[in-house]
Amino acid sequence: MPHKNMGSLMLGKDGLIGGVTVNINEVFCSVPGRLSLLSSTSKYKVTVGEVQRRLSPPECLNASLLGGVLRRAKSKNGGKCLREKLEKIGLNLPAGRRKAANVTLLTSLVEGEAVHLARDFGYICETEFPTKAVSEYLNRQHADPNELHTRKNMLLATKQLCKEFTDLLAQDRTPLGNSRPSPILEPGIQSCLSHFSFITHGFRLACHLRRSHHPPELPHRGSQRTRQDVSQQPTQQPARGRGQQGWRQRGEAAEMKHGEEGGSDD
Repeated sequence: MPHKNMGSLMLGKDGLIGGVTVNINEVFCSVPGRLSLLSSTSKYKVTVGEVQRRLSPPECLNASLLGGVLRRAKSKNGGKCLREKLEKIGLNLPAGRRKAANVTLLTSLVEGEAVHLARDFGYICETEFPTKAVSEYLNRQHADPNELHTRKNMLLATKQLCKEFTDLLAQDRTPLGNSRPSPILEPGIQSCLSHFSFITHGFRLACHLRRSHHPPELPHRGSQRTRQDVSQQPTQQPARGRGQQGWRQRGEAAEMKHGEEGGSDD
């Protein structure tokens, strides 16, 4: 369940952390990507706001895990040096702290690389997934004319449910990168969405953005009659209003701001 103080992470450009006013858009350091080939290593900027999110619920990283995420070399006083650097910007990392969430492969990624991974995954799904072949294979198993009307209605109902789901996700206003949008959903559902976004570091958001703006072909290729019937139905296209446009801009801006930079660690 989302932490009861999840809403406290929805800060503005300047936040009050530990009694100290800091610019959460300030770059804390740059880290090399973990998933890049050696010939094209990328670096991603990590802001103070991102470090704060990693130290807060739901992850609550300790010094050892945070040092690993930030790719800091292990040393005898590594944890102490990291805590001192965090204290200078108003972030408190107690010694002996226990992590709150299970460690996954996504834990090792900073937000910039998680967004990069999601966009590459979305691109591969769009360009390489055998949508047509799968659709035709499934429809060959339901060639009975008596089934056509029922399956057409099932298809239309599925499209509507998917639209309602993606429209809700498009209203998620979880902080990502340097963006701090104002929440528009009820606090209860927004905190649940934020919980998952903080665990995945923007991976879920970037995947949704790409898929919602590039919907796959619908599987109604198996019958000319079915294809014609569905095409004659008035279908409602996914909303492309201010909400989804803003989220696409947020995702693109986050990738650019976290993007591949050749600078060294601060």
